This record gives sequence, structure tokens and C-alpha cells, in this order.
Amino acid sequence: MSTAKEPPALPRTYAWFSALMSGDTDTMTELLARGLPVDVRHPLRHTTALMEATRLGRILLVQFLLGQDAAPAFLCGTPKGTPIHCALFYKQWEIAELLIDAANSITITDELGRTPLHVLAMEPLEDSDMPFAQAIAGQLIGKRCPLDALDTEGITVLHYCVINDHGRLAALLLRSGAAPDILTPDTRVSPLAIAALERNLALAALLMEFGANPNLPMKGGATPLSIMPQLARLDGSVPLRPRARKQPAASILPLRRPSAG
Repeated sequence: MSTAKEPPALPRTYAWFSALMSGDTDTMTELLARGLPVDVRHPLRHTTALMEATRLGRILLVQFLLGQDAAPAFLCGTPKGTPIHCALFYKQWEIAELLIDAANSITITDELGRTPLHVLAMEPLEDSDMPFAQAIAGQLIGKRCPLDALDTEGITVLHYCVINDHGRLAALLLRSGAAPDILTPDTRVSPLAIAALERNLALAALLMEFGANPNLPMKGGATPLSIMPQLARLDGSVPLRPRARKQPAASILPLRRPSAG
């Protein structure tokens, strides 16, 4: 009898994902021993077992799969993302910490050009989520996640922080070296311009403290200062305001939801 490893035949792939759903790690271990790759993709969803376990919040299965060398930054799903993107989208904070810790570096983007930091910043967060989000942002920055990357919409993490009034995340990004005057390529919108459109003095003061230019023109000529003359009086002492739940006034930035597998 041949001892060569078997190819990942379709029935065994379905058996793998069936075992995942029932938490049957004995069967999963047996399938791995027979040569099934740990990151084999689901025939229909195109996700890996690690992404599925992440989506479902099954932390013990996530730990099992990471112990079998499953890849936390493996692009999969439709549209394509990674298990790390998935964990952040579903606010699976403890799983996100495990996945980020297991990754060597985190420079990969999803199909929409978004880093994990993009996903963290572009969704509204409850106050109870913010300590986890801040800790994970620091973890991502420590793993060299790009700070100024533009997604396919031409938007950076800092733009999303201002749009969603994530002041503490914005402060962390700026302290870590994010560019305060980065512009969207088409409309030349800066984070400070969004803060001015939102009438968010606290975030405007924070951005200006780190060197944001209130006279930087957008496409069409308007500047943050012309939109919000109060910027001329800012001295950097405005406290971050309570976080409101509202839609951003800056409709110049069309947003699409991130990929989540």
C-alpha cells in the first residue's frame, strides 16, 4: 500500500468542514495526518477553517488550528480577506489578539485594499469596545501594519477614524507616525477637512497638534479653515468630545463594507 499523502479530495474537504462545525478535533487531526492541508478552502465559501472558526467565535478551535500552523493572514473568502480581517469585522477581540500574535507581520490587505487597521477604524464602536480596539490597534502597529495605506476608495485609516469619531484611535495613529495631511487622491480631502465638515473641534485640534494644515485646499479650492473658521482659534486644548452615533456629514467619501469572509 502506498504511504504517499493523499490529495485534498472533495469528500475529505467536506468532512473537514463538517468536523469543524461539530468541534470534532479528533477527525480533523486524522484528516490532517492523511495529508489534508490545514488551510484548504471550503468548496463553496472559499474560506479556510480558521476563518470559519473566527467568524463563529469558536476560540478553542482557533487555538487548535493555530497549533496546526493555520495561517492567520491567509487571503480567502469572497471577497477576499484574512482571518484577522474577519475577527475585527465581527469584533471577536480575543480571537483577533490570538491571530495577530501568531502572525509574523501584518502588511497584507483584503480585496478592497484595506489593512486590518482599516477594518478596525471604519466601523462604529461602542464605548465598551474601545479598550479592546485600542489594544489591538497597538498590537497591529507593533506588527508593522501600514499606517497610511490607501484602500481602493482612496481612504486611509486616519480618515476613517475622523469619519467615525474614533478620537483615541486617531491619537494612537498620529503618535505612531500617521501622516496628518494625507489626501484622498481624487478629491484631495484631508482628515482635517473631514473634521471641519463634521464640526468636530476636538479631532481638528488633535490633528493640528500633530501638524495638520488648515489651509490645505481640497479639489475645488475649499480649505478646512474656510469650512470652519473656528480652526484659527484652536490652541490644542479642546478635549475629545463624547462619541456620537450618527452618519458622517462628509458624503464626499463613498464607503463600502469591508470583506469578512
